[in-house]
Amino acid sequence: MSISDPAQLLQRIPELEELCTDTKIVRAIASGDSFKVYRALVIARLLHRLPQHQQLLKQLTSERRLFAKPLKGTPALGSFYSLGFNFIGQSETDTDNSYIAMHALSVLFVVPVIPLGAYVVKSTGDRQWQIYARAPLGLAGWLYTRGVAASLVAMVIAGAMHSQYASQHQEITMLNGFNQTLTIEAAGQTVALGAGQRQQLTLPAGKLQLIARTNDQEVIDRLDIDLKSSDKLSIWNISGAAPLVKNTHTYYKVKPVQTEMAANQVVYCGKQFMEFENIEYPFTEPPQSIQMSKHAESKSVEQLDVIRVQEGDGAHACIRYAYGNGSEQSMISTLEAIAKMSQWAESDALSAIYTARISSLSEAIRLSSLAHQKQPGNLRLERILQDLRNEQGANREQLSEYGAKAKVSPDNPDAQYLYASLLQGKTGLTEMQKLHGLFPDHTAILRSLIWREYIHGDYQEGLRHLVRLHQLSEADAQRLGDEEIFMLVALQRPLEAMKILDQYLNSAGYEDKFRAAAQLIRLYQLLGKDTALAISRLPEQLRKDPEALEVLSARTGLLTQQKSCN
Repeated sequence: MSISDPAQLLQRIPELEELCTDTKIVRAIASGDSFKVYRALVIARLLHRLPQHQQLLKQLTSERRLFAKPLKGTPALGSFYSLGFNFIGQSETDTDNSYIAMHALSVLFVVPVIPLGAYVVKSTGDRQWQIYARAPLGLAGWLYTRGVAASLVAMVIAGAMHSQYASQHQEITMLNGFNQTLTIEAAGQTVALGAGQRQQLTLPAGKLQLIARTNDQEVIDRLDIDLKSSDKLSIWNISGAAPLVKNTHTYYKVKPVQTEMAANQVVYCGKQFMEFENIEYPFTEPPQSIQMSKHAESKSVEQLDVIRVQEGDGAHACIRYAYGNGSEQSMISTLEAIAKMSQWAESDALSAIYTARISSLSEAIRLSSLAHQKQPGNLRLERILQDLRNEQGANREQLSEYGAKAKVSPDNPDAQYLYASLLQGKTGLTEMQKLHGLFPDHTAILRSLIWREYIHGDYQEGLRHLVRLHQLSEADAQRLGDEEIFMLVALQRPLEAMKILDQYLNSAGYEDKFRAAAQLIRLYQLLGKDTALAISRLPEQLRKDPEALEVLSARTGLLTQQKSCN
């Protein structure tokens, strides 16, 4: 069989002819590359492809000089701070003291990091060599270089895959400002987000709908977004409930006189989806000091965090902040979520509805309708819905609707009350008087009758009926507190008015202590008495609170405004 041998290796190493029964060795010889022939022999030995020639393979692979190649140039040598290119190791030493050394990128002069090749060399001094030829790498060195190459390829592929994945996905941080665990649904994923917790979720870029549900599967937030893959920090503050803040911290080389560290804060209560750039400290505390260039006198960094709430939850902390800063309209989503979590408990429903009404009648009607659906037996919530619909211009429609209900349920006091509440003027007063005669202990009818008597100036009857209402329901009577005080003062009975105000101020169930305090001070003003005496009668928490006294000072110059309590 004729064998191609462009490098005349068979003449140089006649023993190779015995191994030419292996096709891979034959192909290596035909390539003319002695290094390939050496590697083919090593592999044949490792895999026991030529069991009858194992001794010959061992002998040939232990003599790398046989497969040496002429130099193509001088290999790089030299080190910088113990890192550089060196000859390392010594094997197959000949009689002239030449040997085969590995050429490698090394640290500490002798520790190889990346093998680059092997050479036949002779040492001529301290790290000085005479170089004769190139030799194939030994088995360990060759496998190492192949491993490094494979690792680099794997890193490139992994990097490309990561870049591809990153370009199609975006990480979003979810914040739960409520005091119960929420279930999050997004892009086919379902995760539980603990009360007051935050969690990151990787989502595919594109148009998405994110849903947050309560324990009873009530949807409290639904976010429709076109999510973009970017380096921005994407935040979903569910229903805007978590007290998210961005702090700008300024560091100085020389501390300013006013403060050690200046901070500027932006509060994002009520905002549901946000994206931030250049946040150096997301949800971590910035250090006490940082390094800055020698030419800079100060440096500012930005931190994003959620305020830790000592009492209650983040949602109510946000609500207090919003009301204190005149931005309560931004908290409608939060208030609606709280109402849903409580199954539209009256106080939560009223907070959501009244806040929504500040900016949108239709939004207030929507929330009021939801509350009525969940609490169909709550007359107060249904009356609020009636008032809102009347404001929208649906008075005739409601008269027909509730009139029909009252007609088919003549013995149902609630149905009769809801219809009569829509009647105005003397007609409404007469109808309430009639209903009170039929249902004397129905508190809603009695309260509406008192309010109508107050409106029509019949203060004697109004106060007489209030005595009975106090007996039936103190909470309902307190809702007419302003009207009761007004009627008592109008009938020259200020001492009784003061007594009632004292009761309100000292009652744990009466919420608007400010209003009662302002009315008490106003009474003293009307009677020409020293208002300091009125202030001395206030509860200690009001009397010793400078801010509360400032509010009272502003209120006492105003006339008591009428309110709808029917």
